[in-house]
Amino acid sequence: MKSNDKQPPLTVMGVDLLYHGGKGRAPHFSVVVLRDNEIVAENPEVSLHRLIRLLWEYRPNILAVDNVFELGEDERKLAKFFNLIPPEVRVIQVTRWPEGFLKIKEAAIRAGLEVAYGKPSPLRTAYLAALIASKGYGTEVKLYEEKTKIIISRTASIGPGGMSQNRYKRRLRGIVLSLTRKIKESLDRYGLDYDLTFRKSGGGLDSSVFIVYAPREKLYGIVKPLKTSDVRIEIRPIYKPKISFLQQERERQLQRYLIVGVDPGISTGLAILDIDGAPLEIISGRGLDRSDIVNHVLAHGTPIIVATDVNPVPETVKRLAAMFNAELYVPSQSLSSDEKRQIVQEYISKYHWITVEDNHQRDALAAAVRAFHSIESKLRQVESYVSKLGLEIQVDKIKVAVIKGKSTAEAVEEEIAKLYEEEEEGEEEEVEREEKTEVIQEESEVEERLREEIKRLKRERQYLKERVRELEEKVSHLEFELDYKSKVIEPDETMARTIEMLKQEVRRLTEYSRSLESEITALRNMIASSSKLFLMLMRGEAVPAKKIHMLTSDALAKLEREYGELRENDILYIENPGYFEKEALEKAAESKILAVILDEIEGAGLIDALKKKFIPVLKKDDYSIGELYGSLLVSKRIVEDAKRAKKKLEEEASARERARILELLKEYKAKRRRELLKEIEK
Repeated sequence: MKSNDKQPPLTVMGVDLLYHGGKGRAPHFSVVVLRDNEIVAENPEVSLHRLIRLLWEYRPNILAVDNVFELGEDERKLAKFFNLIPPEVRVIQVTRWPEGFLKIKEAAIRAGLEVAYGKPSPLRTAYLAALIASKGYGTEVKLYEEKTKIIISRTASIGPGGMSQNRYKRRLRGIVLSLTRKIKESLDRYGLDYDLTFRKSGGGLDSSVFIVYAPREKLYGIVKPLKTSDVRIEIRPIYKPKISFLQQERERQLQRYLIVGVDPGISTGLAILDIDGAPLEIISGRGLDRSDIVNHVLAHGTPIIVATDVNPVPETVKRLAAMFNAELYVPSQSLSSDEKRQIVQEYISKYHWITVEDNHQRDALAAAVRAFHSIESKLRQVESYVSKLGLEIQVDKIKVAVIKGKSTAEAVEEEIAKLYEEEEEGEEEEVEREEKTEVIQEESEVEERLREEIKRLKRERQYLKERVRELEEKVSHLEFELDYKSKVIEPDETMARTIEMLKQEVRRLTEYSRSLESEITALRNMIASSSKLFLMLMRGEAVPAKKIHMLTSDALAKLEREYGELRENDILYIENPGYFEKEALEKAAESKILAVILDEIEGAGLIDALKKKFIPVLKKDDYSIGELYGSLLVSKRIVEDAKRAKKKLEEEASARERARILELLKEYKAKRRRELLKEIEK
């Protein structure tokens, strides 16, 4: 059955540098525009400024070039160019392939295109670049990460103060919480991917940060900047400081298989192990988002397991596993601090050169090591089985297949089948490569090759510098690793380290025992207090007040899920009166609650709104007895006091109404008397 859905046409613009601009002049290019491989426009010479206008006019899916530095001779000028073109345009360098740099003609031949003899003209080069990119070849170039940071925080600083200062703090935190919820709802409504971290405090949030995986322009109309005397919303694009070739990242993925432990939060921990459990990198830092984690991980290889130390699994970890198409390891229950400490200490005793600097690194490493232990026996069985067979196959690939659920025998058979197919394909490719080499060798003379080679070296100088830097970093890392692995610890040193570790363990256990004793004492006191309160409740000496953080619709919905619907004569204790929603106030009034309890009953706002609904407001300290299972217990005399206060509010309202009516009658009588006097005078 044929589908009626028609794919939109693929538009590709190919460009080639005609000549560099001189002093005060822009460079010029040859341009060809293809739509579904058909030429829709071509121009042998356009300026850089006209090229940018044409990009906005045609809005191609792809801009194809044979060297990205033709668009700008350095990263600064390239950044200007990228900032001026439509954001949806993907820039593809068609001469950069996994095996290295190719000439445009060789890239065209490998893409299955027919190439004429001799050096192609700039217009022909632009056409070939567009065709190669339309077939899916080449490497995408990125100048910056397409993500945006949204920061919600207080504008005013909060210093020490009394009761009024505490109320102000709660009000600000409530506003930050409310704004965070509204932005989250907007991002969810538009289907935008994001990470959310926040700093929680009593009464709400001190601050929150969204990392949205979308460019700044996609947030227009969804989230707006804001600055008041109390809070502010900042929106900042996050830029990457250098050119990134996406193919390079894909090449690095093929190096090794990894187990990754993640501890997400405002400060994030990351631990990367190889498939045999050896440490590769353990880091932590504030503001590490999913994109940063992906870059760190892909620099080492391909992740097959992403692990966490808590259950249920955090959303960030779940998304990372999906992005890597990796297995997700979640412990049956969250690991305790003692379990994580023991796992890490045992691991460090084996890999003594590594250091764990903070709790975030510890938690991430514990998750990764625990995940490795869960598959360790399977991996040993794979190694034993392959060793007995004596086959020259990649053991790590067999391990990955087994981790993903296949049996060892099935994984070995699949790998043998792949090797068999690759051998046949290799023979065919060798024949094709020899034929293509003969064609290329016949196309140019030695002199022409030398000129082209000089031109190539000038254009590719920037890439080579980048490659040298990457190799230097890799050599430095390997030397560091070799230096530590080559060190042999003397027996005396080993004994001293063991004794010191045991001393530390004794101190830790002693401190832990003391903390447990304190916790037991606190629990005993809490049980005794709870028993006393429960008896008072049973004897009718106390009544429960339903506790709610703020008078909002969300808070009321949560309260009703836990304790049932609001009923007539219920008493509400509102912790943070600095912010409320009218809908929630109306619902409370309709439910005919008896009273509201606040920490302080001074000031306007919520108190005035409640009194207008004939809901009396009483002070917590005058009635509070204690808390029992999340509810506030108050003295039973609050019922009579609340009824008297409610009656007083109604009487005051009635008196005001009578006074208003009497005043109207008085005014009417006076007016009527004046009218009668006028008639008598006539």
